[in-house]
Amino acid sequence: MRSRIGASGLEFVVAVVGGALIVVGSFLEWFGRNYHPTEGESSFGGFDVPAKFLLDTDSSPGKGGFKLGLVVLVLGLVVVVGAVGSRTRPLIWAGAALALLVVVLYVVHLNDLTDKLNQPASKGNFSFGNGGLGVRNTIGLGAVLTGVGAVAALVSPALPWVQARLAERPEESASTAQK
Repeated sequence: MRSRIGASGLEFVVAVVGGALIVVGSFLEWFGRNYHPTEGESSFGGFDVPAKFLLDTDSSPGKGGFKLGLVVLVLGLVVVVGAVGSRTRPLIWAGAALALLVVVLYVVHLNDLTDKLNQPASKGNFSFGNGGLGVRNTIGLGAVLTGVGAVAALVSPALPWVQARLAERPEESASTAQK
């Protein structure tokens, strides 16, 4: 006889894994290795990017201020606490939805930043160089893991409902298997 994780057990596992991915993502690289403002490569982890980068297009990674990694870390912990606590699905939803919003805002502003960096520098009728810095839009692994973890945590409360729907139709699956 196989052991099965119950609906609430599966919800718990997926929510905890989603929250853990968000927490781990806060420590990893958010702005990738294709950023070359000076000699060599530069990359920025979650604790190198200011949180105001999400809302201020004049801000850039590596500047001072309250760190984005700390915001993401707290949101991941909110998801984990929501999964561990009983009757705390709103914590899971809130933490995961806000983490996903952080990733979306980050991607939008990163795209704006790379567009600005790639514009040719010019003054009056003179142009300097052959065009901007040649920065490619590179999303770091931290942002990707945070997004995946947020989606997983958002889906986790729906898993008991999906399992209940699938369990209601055993006769339908048996009849289609016989055909």
